[in-house]
Amino acid sequence: MKKNKLFIVVLDFLAVALVLVFIMPTSTYMGRIIWWNVPDMDDYQKFPSRHIDASTSPTHFPELPQPDLFDGFHIDEEMVLNNSREGVDLVKPGEFHDFLAKQNTRSLIVIKDSVNIFEKYYNGYHRETLNRSFSVSKSIGSMLFGIALQEGKIKSVDDWLHDYLPEFKDKPKLLPMRIRHLLNMTTGIDYTEGIMPWQGAPRAYYEPNIRKRLHQLGSEDQPGTVFEYNDYGPAFQALILTSVYGKTITQLTQEKIWEPMGAEYGATWSLFSEDDSLEQLLGGFNARSIDYAKLGQLMLQEGHINGTHILNPEWVKASALIDRGDPLQQNIYGYEGIGYKYNWWHYDLNESDFVYTAQGFHGQYIMIYPRYNLVLVRNGTNMGDLVWHEWIRFLANVAEWAGNQIEDS
Repeated sequence: MKKNKLFIVVLDFLAVALVLVFIMPTSTYMGRIIWWNVPDMDDYQKFPSRHIDASTSPTHFPELPQPDLFDGFHIDEEMVLNNSREGVDLVKPGEFHDFLAKQNTRSLIVIKDSVNIFEKYYNGYHRETLNRSFSVSKSIGSMLFGIALQEGKIKSVDDWLHDYLPEFKDKPKLLPMRIRHLLNMTTGIDYTEGIMPWQGAPRAYYEPNIRKRLHQLGSEDQPGTVFEYNDYGPAFQALILTSVYGKTITQLTQEKIWEPMGAEYGATWSLFSEDDSLEQLLGGFNARSIDYAKLGQLMLQEGHINGTHILNPEWVKASALIDRGDPLQQNIYGYEGIGYKYNWWHYDLNESDFVYTAQGFHGQYIMIYPRYNLVLVRNGTNMGDLVWHEWIRFLANVAEWAGNQIEDS
């Protein structure tokens, strides 16, 4: 009899839990966790969003197509990546495009000397495909901070967070942070990387009321003492920018970057929710691959594009080059030669050569390679068999190959 009662109680509990799952709306955090689960490239369709118009004066890269540019491309075990694994460390001549398609690539674009020399789409995707950028969005936020500094809206990256958001002054659990800490991922905020509902990454991404959540945060370390990648910092950054300008992140992107850059297509910024109305600076920008290439070209040309000044060259240089005297900007996650500064990643290829990138979940990359005056964009549905640092080494090899092929021709 007792066993039967226990069985009935368990069934009742499961029935109630099942009902709660099915009625849990996606306007709630747990509803999003249950129904949306792992973030994917279609997330721009799930979140509410604001639209950015294409530029009224769109510009186009001159084109000199090199369709056979990568026919001879190959990498071997010596060229490839740290921790290379069986099945991903060899690309033989003639296998380049098959390899990219197999790795779930959507697009690959190479801009050399301001000329579009290679643009190809894979797996049924095309030029008009809207690609979610995920953490590439953080680098766009960095651009907006550079503009705010040059326009005098922000005085210095050494200013305190509470100088612009006084509601965060004297918080009992949250230690004072500078803007520099937000941009360099050294906030000290208590944050656990992972995909479980109680961990930081999904909470920062799916939380519909991010403003309320920010007020609940506490510090784990003294700001400026530990590098820890987290997704709450960009929300603080977005609040600062909207506060100093009195405009949305969407309006700022339209006016300060998208319009003067000559973007060919419209774009969108996803919001945490309609009620919260704040853009997801952590990973909610959505655009076409060719316009991501223009963002890269803007950085490569130190803030100028098509004769238009957009960014202060000093901010671009500060973003592209890590401070060698700051250990927190180097050897990220224990990988020698990998750095992070102002929401951009930095990779030493050897003692004298480097690339820097905006990069996002599922293998979204804007790579700038100053040595070859080259920009490379890769968008993908996911990373395939490679992990993130392997993609960097692979794409750096691709960029170097393209640079040498063009310069030798």
